[in-house]
Amino acid sequence: MKNKKTDLNLILSILAIVLSICVLGVSILMTNQLSKIVKETKEEVNKLSTKYSKMYMDIYGVPEYDVSMFTEIKAKDIKSLSKKEKIVVMVTRSTCGYCAMFAPVLSDIQRDYKVEIKYIDIAKVLDYENPGAQVLDEESDEILKGLDTNSIGEQIMNSYGSTPLLLIIENNKVINGQVGYSDYTNVENIMKDEGFKKR
Repeated sequence: MKNKKTDLNLILSILAIVLSICVLGVSILMTNQLSKIVKETKEEVNKLSTKYSKMYMDIYGVPEYDVSMFTEIKAKDIKSLSKKEKIVVMVTRSTCGYCAMFAPVLSDIQRDYKVEIKYIDIAKVLDYENPGAQVLDEESDEILKGLDTNSIGEQIMNSYGSTPLLLIIENNKVINGQVGYSDYTNVENIMKDEGFKKR
């Protein structure tokens, strides 16, 4: 009798192991298949997003994204640049319609005021192509999130990751700025408040 119980336990143990291996194999196959489906879906969403973003810009007359009149900087440049003088930095990305509309406003400000506007391409820091805006450049992300602020700057930096962001920075401290698109008059008022002189 004991032999039969031992044989039955052995058979059940072997069956449990075989069943576990089968379940593990199916799980691996399903995970691989699911990963493939997720990747293909992301690629399709990116294609559609780009297509509809361009259609939106065409329909509503959003200008072509152009920041060629500004100087691109990296987050690590802020400290040294803002030590010498107040700097104006637009945090932007090419897939942002409001950024495309805001660039000409800032170009007019740069033309009328004694200021060289800088920009940071936030899409090189945060991944806007995938949900959750994952970090691509940890050093730049930490620098931007770690900038000192006054009360106005804190309100602006609470919108970090949103675009466009206009930052007025002095001695590595955000002291003024704007969240989102704004017209010339509002930006001009910020420039005046911060003591920038007309040309």
